[in-house]
Amino acid sequence: MKPQIEHKKILFAAALALLTILVYFPSLNHELIWDSKPIIQENALLQGEFSASAPFQSGYWASTSQRDSGYDYYRPMMILSFMMEKAIWGLSPFRLSLLNLLLFVAGLIVLYLLLSRQAAAPGVAETAVVLFALFPLNLDNICWVVGRCDLLMFLFGLLALYAFDFFLEKRSAWYGFLALVAYLFALFSKEASLFFLPVFILLELSRRKRLTLPLHAAFLCATILFWLLKSTVIGRSGIPIRFFPSIWENTSSLLGVMGYYFRSLLFPFKYDMFLAVDAVQTLPYLLSGSLFLLLLVTLPWLGRKMKPVLYAWIWMAPFMAGYLLMVFTPLYPFSISSRYLMIPAIGWVWVLSHLLHGLPAFLRKSLFFMLIVISALAVIGNCKKYSNETAFWKSALYSCPNDSFFLNKYAGQLLQNGDFLGAEINLHHALSFKMKNSTAISIALQLAEIAFEKARYAESLDWLEKIRSLPLTYPQSNRRLFQLLKIHQARDDLAGAETVLQAMVLAAPTEQNKKMRVERYLAFAAWDEAREAARAIDVPQSGDWLVLVQREKLVFQSLPLKEQSLYFLKRGNFAQAWKLWPKDDLSGVAGQLRTARLAFLAGYEDEGKWRIASLAQEGVSDFRILNSLGNLFFELHRADQALPHYQRSLRLNPDQPALRERIKLIGQFEQKTVLR
Repeated sequence: MKPQIEHKKILFAAALALLTILVYFPSLNHELIWDSKPIIQENALLQGEFSASAPFQSGYWASTSQRDSGYDYYRPMMILSFMMEKAIWGLSPFRLSLLNLLLFVAGLIVLYLLLSRQAAAPGVAETAVVLFALFPLNLDNICWVVGRCDLLMFLFGLLALYAFDFFLEKRSAWYGFLALVAYLFALFSKEASLFFLPVFILLELSRRKRLTLPLHAAFLCATILFWLLKSTVIGRSGIPIRFFPSIWENTSSLLGVMGYYFRSLLFPFKYDMFLAVDAVQTLPYLLSGSLFLLLLVTLPWLGRKMKPVLYAWIWMAPFMAGYLLMVFTPLYPFSISSRYLMIPAIGWVWVLSHLLHGLPAFLRKSLFFMLIVISALAVIGNCKKYSNETAFWKSALYSCPNDSFFLNKYAGQLLQNGDFLGAEINLHHALSFKMKNSTAISIALQLAEIAFEKARYAESLDWLEKIRSLPLTYPQSNRRLFQLLKIHQARDDLAGAETVLQAMVLAAPTEQNKKMRVERYLAFAAWDEAREAARAIDVPQSGDWLVLVQREKLVFQSLPLKEQSLYFLKRGNFAQAWKLWPKDDLSGVAGQLRTARLAFLAGYEDEGKWRIASLAQEGVSDFRILNSLGNLFFELHRADQALPHYQRSLRLNPDQPALRERIKLIGQFEQKTVLR
């Protein structure tokens, strides 16, 4: 009989793995999103050759461009896994996601083995594991590459509990040692693994009336040693906890968050990725939070006679209590997140499985099949949220439509995609809400970039000046300086550009910055300065750059004035390009439009408007000329100035459906509407 049972377990585990891989497979072709990018693409530990001990000597962000972003984590097992993966098959997004999925499947198998050992009716463990495998909230950790830390914590934490379960049965020190080792691996995967400490204690108390103090003392000592090592490496002991000023605010925040988690566990098919604390301080969340609190308080009492209920409570209570404290930390937007429900969800599906198995067979099978189908469809549908950064931030913004952080992030992605109009809509909307300094800096930098693309250089400078006194990280400071450099270059201000260049090279005397300095001098045709900058580049490349400077000089001097103007135009020195541009050479409407556009780019606003007004008079009855005038302003991202020309064109020729769509889009900008 026993070999037959083991054979059935193997078949079930294989079927479970296949089902999970099939359902989650569509998510494997997704791009890297948000913090996965700096961890994978900018991590010094993943660029060169490093020993396996290197991740244990470095913080989570310490080897990336985000090292000055604030609080650091300590998750060396995750970084080590990336290093190993790079050595084996490289770090493509597909393979990174595939390994995440395989880690999840491995954790599911361990969970099945663990739940199978608990006193339960036949089929309960299988039902619970399948429900958990397709639980939509697990998507966060599988699709999001850096969710690997949660998956490693899940796998090693379950291995620790599995070994601990054998220890409780056989009282063998060997199993206790294995549990301790697996727990240490979990801790080095994610700090939240310390929430397993009370789980060990509660599990033993539920099985026997006294504790094996030496083993629990070993768990505690391992946790303390880990925390001391973590504090030494990252230079900080823990996440600061900052309570709100009033008792009611603290209480309502906790109840609201509990309500959000309760709702997400009960109905995980459509969920909010993040929520602000203000968003959960509403009556529905407060009521559901109060109900959840009542359940958590009642379950241990019910568990005296109903062991499955007590077992579920042990899975839920410690992690829920630990993650509730995140509300009082500065780790926004991770103060409230659906990804925290991975371990508590095990307790929920355990209860649900027992409820299903208490029903008549036909009803049980029907409900189980319905839940599996709905869950699989929810996983496939929700995985689109993680397909790329635009979809990710759009989904996050849908959850928090009036949050400056998410408006800023979504706008940044739109800006990267070339949608300046949509970016500006969201950035101006973000200014209506309270925000942290880091968000304010990011918004100002993006609005400065948009103003520059509009050739409104004074406005761009004004945004950059607003953040000059704020504490900027190195990437923010570098971005601000680079924007200043572009403005000075557009205005043909060599002195201003030199000041910025010196500041950039002083802050980071890299070869890249030294080469950029040469290129910027070439944009001014400042040949002597370019030669001096080329000499500062390390040999042997300095010789190549000196040759390049000399060649550029000879070619430039041989060009006629119009070609010299195009030389400056190509390099972003619009003011100098305007000075050399043949303004009387107006070869038709196209030539006049080019001249008007260059006037705007050079900062000669009145000159550009005058030329546009002249063309508008010529095209008073020609909708094509009016469209060209509108397109000129639209390409300069000046939707407000494009609109009158488009409207006049549409009155002349109403049969322009594409133009109607563009006018509608501009109308949204005029009303300052935002994605909701």
